[in-house]
Amino acid sequence: MQVIDGAKIRGLTPDNYFNDPNIGHLEGGLTKLKYIDEALNKYKQLRNKYDMTDMIVDFNKKHYDLMPKFDVVIVDEAQDLSWLQWKMIERIISSAKRVYIAGDDDQAIYLWAGARPEFLINMEGTRTILNKSYRLPQLIHAKANKLIKRIEDRVDKEWTSRDDRGEINIYPAERLNSLKQGDWLVLARDRYRLTKLEEDLRMYGYYFERDDETSISDRIRRAIITWEDLRRGKGVDLKSVRSCYVYIQTGEGVAKEHKGMRNADPDKMYTFDMLQKDFGLKVSRDKPWFEALKNIPITKSIYIRAVLRRGENIKRQPRIKLSTIHGSKGGEADNVMLLTDLTRKADAEYWRQRDQERRVFYVGIGQRIFGGVLMPFDIHTALKQLDVTLKQVKKTRAQLPKLNREKVDQELKILLLDLQLLQQDLIYMRDNAKKEIQND
Repeated sequence: MQVIDGAKIRGLTPDNYFNDPNIGHLEGGLTKLKYIDEALNKYKQLRNKYDMTDMIVDFNKKHYDLMPKFDVVIVDEAQDLSWLQWKMIERIISSAKRVYIAGDDDQAIYLWAGARPEFLINMEGTRTILNKSYRLPQLIHAKANKLIKRIEDRVDKEWTSRDDRGEINIYPAERLNSLKQGDWLVLARDRYRLTKLEEDLRMYGYYFERDDETSISDRIRRAIITWEDLRRGKGVDLKSVRSCYVYIQTGEGVAKEHKGMRNADPDKMYTFDMLQKDFGLKVSRDKPWFEALKNIPITKSIYIRAVLRRGENIKRQPRIKLSTIHGSKGGEADNVMLLTDLTRKADAEYWRQRDQERRVFYVGIGQRIFGGVLMPFDIHTALKQLDVTLKQVKKTRAQLPKLNREKVDQELKILLLDLQLLQQDLIYMRDNAKKEIQND
């Protein structure tokens, strides 16, 4: 399905897109792909169904004369638009009096999803650079700017930071102790890396959010909060009582006939005494939630108790939010932890398309930050990159007689810059890692 949709947004047939080297192996091959494409089209036609891509394709078939005449058209995040979306924009703006297209080619991190930032880069018209960042303090601005200037195919921009200095700390591994206080946005290149971090956060009793889901489910949180409110003499609504009863054992904790609160008035508020008298509650008021709500799995109960011992307020949204860089675009926090280590696949992608991966981490550094950035740096990855870069330099030099000298000199310049930046990172870590570990 992704291949079929990916072909449409790129203006290709499934056959042509199937031959793209980035597609990888598809079980059943081209024959199966064609079969699925034909069956899907028939299904949609018979039931008059459209997905979002179909709507844009259909819109783009309309004649330009049918387009409404707008006074003003504003297009945002233009660097993320696909070929299909650009064709839609062309029709929309064809009769517009004024058109404003906003975007930043440096933040074009969705090429894998079909984005075509070159439409923005090569667009004719009056270009205005917003040269003042109200998002980044000085140190973080300098780091981001240093990284993005290593990209060749981009529109050069001069821009300044906020007036405050900000803070950047680089460490050889993530420092979970840093998450004890304040709001944090933890970013990683890949979902796999976040999954690994989740395990550590649970072990140490941190309350966090990922993909709009909290580490303690809403249902369990509601049950715990409801039980503790009832113990304190507060009244709770019927929905809260039912969520609480789910985790109280039937028979021992609540009478079977009252488990679902079927005959209860949905408009009433219920107290502990009312539930004991009229709705089958048998658990003593003295029991804390982890003794009363025995249907909560023991592993989850242990984790929640660890969270509460840390002083976290589970009635609120977590202070800590985990996200991939791609998923967090436009996010904000007092503090950002940017995990810079890469999976094997991402590492291979870096050496194949370095500019694209640099853009990803540029976006990671450039989140809306009000405090500082903590950047755990994988020493093993850095050493590996250094070793690979050295080998590339040696290989390029060996080919000097065979290649165009100007092209080789340019490539060497880029590679040597990589070396210098990597060396700076390694020297910094070597000089500071032991000291920081001792301070813990």
